[in-house]
Amino acid sequence: MPRKAGAPIARIEINGPFREGDPVLDVLRAEASARNTSVQQHIYDILRARYLASQGQSYIALLWTPSDPAVSPQAAIPPPAPPDAASQAASAWLAMLDADADAG
Repeated sequence: MPRKAGAPIARIEINGPFREGDPVLDVLRAEASARNTSVQQHIYDILRARYLASQGQSYIALLWTPSDPAVSPQAAIPPPAPPDAASQAASAWLAMLDADADAG
């Protein structure tokens, strides 16, 4: 869901009960580091993904996060092209050779 252009930004501060060595904080830091982003941005992305999931967004849309330019929704994989005449002839020739080898 795109943000409204020019809308004011509400900044929130989280003064949670995180202490050094807290496993939740350690996991958040590790995930943020793996994504090459700040812990604050990572928490924002998690909350945004949770909101999108509650609104019925698709799994692919949830993979995209605004802070990670390397991750973007991919287009659907096109179906394979039908075999051309040369491929069909080669397949028929190999099938004939296999049939001759099995018979002989």
